[in-house]
Amino acid sequence: MAVLFHGSFALNREYMSRILDAALKNSDVTDRELAQPFGYGAPFGQRYRSWLHKCGVAEMGLPMKLTPMGEVVSQKERSKVPHVDDSVVPSS
Repeated sequence: MAVLFHGSFALNREYMSRILDAALKNSDVTDRELAQPFGYGAPFGQRYRSWLHKCGVAEMGLPMKLTPMGEVVSQKERSKVPHVDDSVVPSS
């Protein structure tokens, strides 16, 4: 089942996790750079950042900052995923 909010991108937990990880690793990242590994443009990165904010995981805006709940979620995600693909983090 796909969940669609504003925009045409389905809510995808793996994508949210990868975008969150990439944005936290590189504070200078843009929405376009966040979306590039998925084959989309800036609106994709913007939508996923917005969803992370609406879920209470991250503050709105760049650079991305975790909320207190986001810290807990991030720690749980890292304990589940043995290796996060660094190719989603654009080089500076």
